[in-house]
Amino acid sequence: MRKDKFPYNLTLLFFVSMYAFKIVKAELNNSNKILCSFFSELYQFRFEDAKKKLANPESKLINIEKLNYYWWMLVTTGEKSYLSHCFANIILYEHSASNDDTLQIIYEAFKLRLLLYNKQYLKAYKNSNLLFDKIIKFYEANNSSIFSLFFVGY
Repeated sequence: MRKDKFPYNLTLLFFVSMYAFKIVKAELNNSNKILCSFFSELYQFRFEDAKKKLANPESKLINIEKLNYYWWMLVTTGEKSYLSHCFANIILYEHSASNDDTLQIIYEAFKLRLLLYNKQYLKAYKNSNLLFDKIIKFYEANNSSIFSLFFVGY
């Protein structure tokens, strides 16, 4: 990768990650304690405890939980099998009947993160354009400013 493109890619990943985190954070505020404790275990690197809570089928966001679990296992262990699990989870979502705009944005952001991790920069660039189009349409549909994405609630 050329050095002059590095700041752009890093900045892009930063803003997409902030957006995905903000959506998950909002979902956590509206969700049950089991989901909150799952993310608490995950972010404190207690993966065995998080995996036990992952088995809870009552969660509305079970696939988001799985994606986060596999992502953190990939990052901490470096095992490529977790990358396959992440992509498989995204493919399962894409073939589901869900039309939830928020979930679509979360999954697209995860896909972008995985493509960048896997050094598929051209696909990531194309995916980032689609993702930003979805984000802008989402905010226009909800009569919100795109700038509130980064500044409200922080």
